[in-house]
Amino acid sequence: MLEENIKMYREERFVANFDILGMRELIRTKENRAIAMLYDFHDIIINHVGKLAIKIIKTNEIIIDRIEHILFSDTIILFTKGNSESDLYAIVTLCNELFGQALHRCIPLRGGIAFGNLFYHSNTKIICGKPLIEAYEFGESAKWLGIIATEEIAKKSHDENIQTKNKQPCIISWDVPSKDGTAKRNVINWPSVFAKNFLASIPITVAQFYEGFENDFGDFESLPNNIKEKYENTVAFVNTCLGRNNN
Repeated sequence: MLEENIKMYREERFVANFDILGMRELIRTKENRAIAMLYDFHDIIINHVGKLAIKIIKTNEIIIDRIEHILFSDTIILFTKGNSESDLYAIVTLCNELFGQALHRCIPLRGGIAFGNLFYHSNTKIICGKPLIEAYEFGESAKWLGIIATEEIAKKSHDENIQTKNKQPCIISWDVPSKDGTAKRNVINWPSVFAKNFLASIPITVAQFYEGFENDFGDFESLPNNIKEKYENTVAFVNTCLGRNNN
């Protein structure tokens, strides 16, 4: 019976895993502010990501309600209801939306997206599978604010020619610094998606980018070097992507 249940609830899905950078220390030092940030995070998921309708230009199809989520403390897991082209568009677009909305509210995120067989039982909320591990490991190891996609996700996105409004690829290649050194990765091109939201001129400085995070996470110069590095790496990525938009 158990094996039958496992087969019944396991299917190919697109999966994303995100966490909030610096949340552990924020809970230690400003617990009330940490809780308020989690409320903001929950609002983004329920009232923005969860209600967003996506239009596929080449088919005029409107995609809605293709994503489910599990929120635990500062970790959010997004996963699709299936493995179709519509599900691919949904995961790529909604991960962009989640990241952009979080950045607008000064919530620093990093995450990963993967594809494969995922077990999910809605009644018990049990979720398990290799793509979840892949998404977690990609996001957790990266030394920046951003979203890494597996090779399979990138290939599917390129095959479908998923682009930003600026006609840039939604997934691009980038040398991502990680705990194990810098490696070429496929990453979500979120700066191109939200290019009009950047008010400062290129090149954006680290001080300009970090300004919104200062109240919660402290003065930039007081941060540990490994945390500073994550913001510096993010700004380098942002400036490169925004520079491509202007060419």
